[in-house]
Amino acid sequence: MKRTLIAVALLVITAHRLPAPIQEIPEAPTPAVTVSAKPKPKLPPKPRGEATPKPSPAVSFAGTWRGGTECHALWTLHLQRIVIISADEKTLSGPANEAAVAIGPLACHRLGYSLLADEAFGKTIVHYKLQIASDGKNLMYERVAPGSCTEIGSLAKQ
Repeated sequence: MKRTLIAVALLVITAHRLPAPIQEIPEAPTPAVTVSAKPKPKLPPKPRGEATPKPSPAVSFAGTWRGGTECHALWTLHLQRIVIISADEKTLSGPANEAAVAIGPLACHRLGYSLLADEAFGKTIVHYKLQIASDGKNLMYERVAPGSCTEIGSLAKQ
């Protein structure tokens, strides 16, 4: 009898619990749509101002820019840089000199008052960012070469 009682107790203790039975919830009837005899008055449309596209900045990057830059790494190099931007602002280039490497020619694109370009050196991507001042005569030059130096400076339009 003890064995039977122990067997029954083990079956009850180890038995899996079954989920509750699925019950359907009675649906309430959908309320009928009421149509009023009097139509709602329509508000006059609000006048819309004509959408005016944002004008692009009037200043131009096109031309030759010259000035001094500094290359910051473990030390600081003072460089003279010449940057040439095509008339359509789609190409960026610059000659090499005794300390500065040549630029491009690189494809570039304009983003507001900035001109952006990238150049690949092996597995490294060098990023160029040129920002024009509101007077259109000065340019902030930035060249970021990961693992090398960051070159920044101000260039004047020639």
